[in-house]
Amino acid sequence: MSLNLFRLHKIKIILFSTLILLVFSTSSITADWTLPDDYVTPAENFKFFYTTDSGSQPLNAVTRMQVVQFGDILERERSKTLEYGYNAPSRQIPAYIFDQGVNAHGGCTYSDYDPYFLGVPDSGRGTPLEIEKQLVVLHEFMHSVQFCYTHSLATGGGAWITEGQARMIQDKYYNVLDTADGTEFASYYGQVSGYLGNPSRSLFDLSYDAALFWQYIAEKYGTINREPDRGVDVIVQFWESLEALGDSRPTIERVFSHMFTELGDTTASLRRVYKDFIVANYAKDIPFAPSKYHYIDETQTPGSYPEVTFDLDQIFLNNSNLGGVESLGVYYPKYFRLTPQGDINFLNIQIDQLSNAPLFIDIIKVRDSTFEEIRLETRRGFHITIPNAGDYDEIVVIVSGLNNVGIETLKFNYAFNSGGPKTFLQILNPTSVNPAFFGEAYIKPNFNAIIRVFDGTEAVRGLTADDFQVKIGSSSATVINAVYVSGIYILNILPSPSSYGGDRNLVVELSPDVRDTQVDAIHYYRDSFDRRDNTMLVIDTSFSMVSNEKIQAAKTAARIFAETYGPDTFHLGLAEFSGDANVIVPLNAVSANRGTVLSEITNLIADGGATSVGDGLFMALNEIYSHTEGVPDIERNQYKKIIILTDGKENTPKWINDVRGLIKDNRTHLYAVILGTDAEGDKLQSLTEQTVRGETFYAFEPASGTLASDLADIYRTIARKDTAEYTVYKDKGVFNSSSWTFDHPFTVNAQGNVSIIISYRSKFQPSGVQLHLPNGTVISPDVTSNYPSGIGHYGYMIWKIPESLNGDYSLQFSPSSDYLEFYLEAYSTGPYSTDIHFNLPTDNRAVGIPMPILYSLSDELGPIKEATVTAKITSGTDYKSFFSWNTTLFDDGLHDDGFENDGIYGTIFTSTIFQGGYIVDVVAHGFDNKGKKYIVFDSEGFMMKTGGDSDQDQLPDSWENLYGLNPNSNLGDDGPTGDPDNDLLQNYHEFLFGSNPLLPDTDFGGELDLTEVASGRSPIDPSDDTVYPVQLIGEPGDSKAIIHFQYEGNFTQLGLYRSTSIGGPFNLLTGSITPEMSNYTDGSLTNDQTYYYSMLGITAEGIYTGYSNAIAITPKADVISPDGWFVLNNNQKITEDPLVRVNVALNPSTDVVSIEVADNPRFTGSTLYSPGSPIFFMLSGGSGLHYIYLRMKDVAGNYGGFHNSEYAFAGIIYQTDEPVTTSTSSEPTSTSVTTSPFDLSWMFIAIPVLYSVGKIVKNRKKKSH
Repeated sequence: MSLNLFRLHKIKIILFSTLILLVFSTSSITADWTLPDDYVTPAENFKFFYTTDSGSQPLNAVTRMQVVQFGDILERERSKTLEYGYNAPSRQIPAYIFDQGVNAHGGCTYSDYDPYFLGVPDSGRGTPLEIEKQLVVLHEFMHSVQFCYTHSLATGGGAWITEGQARMIQDKYYNVLDTADGTEFASYYGQVSGYLGNPSRSLFDLSYDAALFWQYIAEKYGTINREPDRGVDVIVQFWESLEALGDSRPTIERVFSHMFTELGDTTASLRRVYKDFIVANYAKDIPFAPSKYHYIDETQTPGSYPEVTFDLDQIFLNNSNLGGVESLGVYYPKYFRLTPQGDINFLNIQIDQLSNAPLFIDIIKVRDSTFEEIRLETRRGFHITIPNAGDYDEIVVIVSGLNNVGIETLKFNYAFNSGGPKTFLQILNPTSVNPAFFGEAYIKPNFNAIIRVFDGTEAVRGLTADDFQVKIGSSSATVINAVYVSGIYILNILPSPSSYGGDRNLVVELSPDVRDTQVDAIHYYRDSFDRRDNTMLVIDTSFSMVSNEKIQAAKTAARIFAETYGPDTFHLGLAEFSGDANVIVPLNAVSANRGTVLSEITNLIADGGATSVGDGLFMALNEIYSHTEGVPDIERNQYKKIIILTDGKENTPKWINDVRGLIKDNRTHLYAVILGTDAEGDKLQSLTEQTVRGETFYAFEPASGTLASDLADIYRTIARKDTAEYTVYKDKGVFNSSSWTFDHPFTVNAQGNVSIIISYRSKFQPSGVQLHLPNGTVISPDVTSNYPSGIGHYGYMIWKIPESLNGDYSLQFSPSSDYLEFYLEAYSTGPYSTDIHFNLPTDNRAVGIPMPILYSLSDELGPIKEATVTAKITSGTDYKSFFSWNTTLFDDGLHDDGFENDGIYGTIFTSTIFQGGYIVDVVAHGFDNKGKKYIVFDSEGFMMKTGGDSDQDQLPDSWENLYGLNPNSNLGDDGPTGDPDNDLLQNYHEFLFGSNPLLPDTDFGGELDLTEVASGRSPIDPSDDTVYPVQLIGEPGDSKAIIHFQYEGNFTQLGLYRSTSIGGPFNLLTGSITPEMSNYTDGSLTNDQTYYYSMLGITAEGIYTGYSNAIAITPKADVISPDGWFVLNNNQKITEDPLVRVNVALNPSTDVVSIEVADNPRFTGSTLYSPGSPIFFMLSGGSGLHYIYLRMKDVAGNYGGFHNSEYAFAGIIYQTDEPVTTSTSSEPTSTSVTTSPFDLSWMFIAIPVLYSVGKIVKNRKKKSH
């Protein structure tokens, strides 16, 4: 960065880590001497000011030839820059040559260089290498380019951008630069070593060390793929993007998104690339890791980068336990490596968040030549169990903060443990009593298994599909995905062809001694006629079903089920219940029974006086067992299904609990259809959760609404279960038109033959029915059913298209009135398997508790990834009083959906504000694993019980307990008008809209919850936020704090908040900041007291941003860091003696009290020296390139190194055949610490770097397996 550092006084350099640059004037450059000579390069782009007078100015003197040669280098760099497309300086740049302690600066309006870089020997560093001249010119001219972008003068870069890019450019442009051995002045390789030696820092707090980040982006996203220019167009595009965004004062995330889009990747972002980058810094050393984790630059001199330094690097034995608390910041990683030894069956990894901001977690398992990675974002913590952990060479856990931390400290607990109670695995389903079936035709190619894994009494969480090994007979099967739901795993299993034929054992194992076997649990169907399902339809005929024609709607839906249930070998029966239950149609094959079932459903009358749901269940189960008595076991134990519909509470025995054990223990599939809020929803939901693949569906109590359509949808959904059918189009609603003509176009994209069904309720029977096919043919329905009721007609029509015919359809008819309720569906057969799961135990389902909704999607080849999945969630008391929410389900690991990109999609639904039922309709579309376009539909429901309200404040106790509010107090922050997160949205409204009362920006999208709600947008969906938070950077002073702010948006007012604790409370400091201001000074503060600041912006439209990330500022009487530099062995590049001399040059005005020296940038195992003491350091690690690190401490307690960096570094190559041990020494030799006679406030050189570099090869543990 260009800075005027002049004469023997210290200058505070302010480095912005958002988008702010400072360009200082050059008025002081010639204050103490005259530079009488000048030279203009032939191209007239540079004018040099210098002196040849070695008598009066011996430290400044150069020859004209040296100036001419240096001018040629600068012109060459300018031409190269224009070649790449940069907006190079258009004006002539003055360049000043004067002594400044081996330093240089580049800017748009001037540059300056120490005579050393022109070839003049320095008393401390000797004669410069030719490569050092090129490096310094590259670096400084990069700054000239950066500062000449007009937008950068207003909003600029920041040290991690400007210095990081400039240091990285030292590795580009010329092939000769790739010959640098790492010992040169301000080495790029040394900078990389320093970052990898201390990676646990915020990206925004870096300076030169950010060079590796820019190298990663250049290699992965640049379009220039030749050496030595690889990826330099990324840097060009960064500045062009900043310029293109004009005066919008963009956030850094937006600049990066624009840059990646211009480079051809519309999906890349700073957030996503940062995740890959921090993983790459570990995985680069693993040859078989994915290519996105490898650096091409490592193939060039001086070789491989050093290994990343771990925050925890531990050999892990059986019965080991490790844990602790860590803090993170913005883009701030922590690295943990566990090296298992011995026979470790299970390793438990648990990350518990102590704050609300999201964490990025990446777990890497390395074994032999396999690289297994699990990555996710989470706000709720994470627990994973790794089976057979002893087989892995190492297991690495990376945890990082991202860009949206907010005003809280981002903290997490970590716990790693092995051993403990023995782990058990139990196959709950299928079993020999209730086998699974798969095969051809109506049968899906895969099946589900329900597995329990526990140690003692605790469920083991965090297992993945890859952790389970499954065999059917002697053949291995593929686990497509594994979903953890309420203490069990649901495995979707795809058998291999060798499993086909007859009965097979099912074996599931995690390790050789953690496994279970179910004998004859799998049966393969040779064809569709080999399967026999036994299904009982059970319908409530109590008198309450008469009102609003509920019985008519139920009968229509049940008839549709009977019409479409198949194949003909399936068995179907009918029962009804009120005070007691009766089997109306005994079980029999559909081929013989369908007509009878249809007829008897039509004849049902709701006239019963009481309700015994338990008796209805009992009679249905009894019929199933009576019907199958005496038949072979494999036929007797085929699917047992009960589909029960009820609208009331039980008021006479048998009770539901009387038959709970019979249904649960006999592995019956129970589908409960709950009609209205008065039904036994809680009990039936609890029972369905305990049965094999049981599911609950909910329909509103009608108040004139679309009950018939909803029930038709539910019964069609159930009919598709356990078959190869899937819905390719679905719509339902109310048709109102004065034209009395129903014309409904729709598109079908299916893989098999298509069937189409419409269910309706109309005032009159429809007429003129026509289905227009994509080929222009018009056909009539194959099945028509219509019957009158008291207020109209109920009916349905079915078409069976005899071929796979995709395209645009249209259904037309006249309902003979202006009112029609309808349900329209097109369905086909195909390989898709879908399931909806509600990942909250039944007992915990109370009003106000968020419901994690999971959706698994797969085909015969495995999980389907990158699908677009949406859900419509509906709840309320009836069709006149209901709410609906639309939400997206994600496969990103952030929405309780398991792991990123695993084919499990999820969302956390927080608006559970009603007691009663919720209808969830899911639609997924995209391209399957064969590249075929698809769309599939699914539906299910859940119930929420009352959450209580002890203090009668309209906030359920369950909700208040969840967020730590007092359920027994209705006052202050605990009451309905409380606002504990200061987002201006009261607790009652936080409850109604599903937002978090402790988070001012619940979705971390950038906008305050209040204005999202007021604008009709969702406070739990980040995609609809319209503003971004302000970004703050702090600068301490004497009894003051200077807060700089950067923001994007049309703000009319900015509010600055202050606290003396990171946890708050934050109080308004000033609300008078206007958009014209770029900083604010908070004065009259107490020195050495830390203050925390956050800012909120308000637009002209009244939109509020979320609170910015909090920054900490500690005022001090002296905030200037000490600086200096050093060389090794009088700047020799090679040594054969491991004991090297450390020659230190300090700024004469630096009040240094101690000097710390180490072989690593974290200064672990460092040695302290007093200024003036001789310093010697013993190299360790054998032959190769070594770096030594030095930092100084002044009287005020400030630490510093070279040019306001954290420390200084120098490299030397040790040549020996013998390894040595690490030590340091203070024994004197001929060289001691010196004080430089010239100014040493500096520039572009050092910053962090690691301990030993060169060709580093990891010594991985060798094991026998």
